[in-house]
Amino acid sequence: MTGHRKQAGTGRKPCRTRRAVTGVQAATEAGLEAYIERIVRAAPPFTASQRARLAAILNGVAPAAGRASRKAADHEDGRA
Repeated sequence: MTGHRKQAGTGRKPCRTRRAVTGVQAATEAGLEAYIERIVRAAPPFTASQRARLAAILNGVAPAAGRASRKAADHEDGRA
């Protein structure tokens, strides 16, 4: 064998740094954010049972097994 030494860092994963966001990426993200805001703004408000279920999911509590009737749920959010 020759007297070659193994290079330091060989066999390791390369160090990855965050890349700067390009103008195209920033424009794409801004467009996506605006699209999501329009969709959310146009959606009907949550019913009381939907709010309770979502709160339970986000707080890590098991949601209640019972569900309100469809007629009651429609009445809650103003639908006839």
